Amino acid sequence: ATAMGFWTSGPVLGSLIVSVVGSATIPAVVHNTRFWTHEYLISGIVGLVVFVIALVGLRELSPQLRDQLMVTIRDRALIEARAKGIDVEAALRHPFRQLLKADVVVSSVAISIFLLIYYTAVGFLVIYMTTVFSFSVKDSNGLGNWEWGFNVLAVILIGVISDRFRVRKPFMLVGGIAAAVMTVIYLMQFGGHPSYYTMAVILAVLSFCLGVAYVPWMASFTETVEARNPALIA
Repeated sequence: ATAMGFWTSGPVLGSLIVSVVGSATIPAVVHNTRFWTHEYLISGIVGLVVFVIALVGLRELSPQLRDQLMVTIRDRALIEARAKGIDVEAALRHPFRQLLKADVVVSSVAISIFLLIYYTAVGFLVIYMTTVFSFSVKDSNGLGNWEWGFNVLAVILIGVISDRFRVRKPFMLVGGIAAAVMTVIYLMQFGGHPSYYTMAVILAVLSFCLGVAYVPWMASFTETVEARNPALIA
């Protein structure tokens, strides 16, 4: 779960960086409707700088060494599977048929629906805040700082705690119920005029709860598949 938490923090940190840059560089009072064009300049310059760093700093393993490494890892996995008494050749036949089971499929569909909240926030948070609640573009990006910052905190912290207690479902259950409750509280603000900090707290708690549910789910899902067939995980 800790590893899944750090993996999940990647795209969330991307969203956090976007909102931090937006809230720091977009003027509070817009006098020129073309103010947004400098955001493209910032993105372009940062992209070019990262490209240069990657071009100069990244090194790839030689094809021979990479092939040797992959063969070594695969052989080790197969040896461990055979040591557990698993018929590896038989276990690798018809992999899709083996994994088209209710606990795998239903869990996959459920998390896809669950993540609609996250996808909506990624695509439309600023639009919602400006059009529905009449916040400025600067403040809307500032609210993103709260949402993504607390989500990053949750996915890493809960990953560590879940591994510490070696349980998944209690975190998934508490996080899922709390996220549903916070989503309803968020929707109840529509049509009203909540303050900036009211929305900040709602978004922060909602996003934290999403992280509480999601990272243990990721760990649990891999463990569910592994319980079905360790050879396929290997």
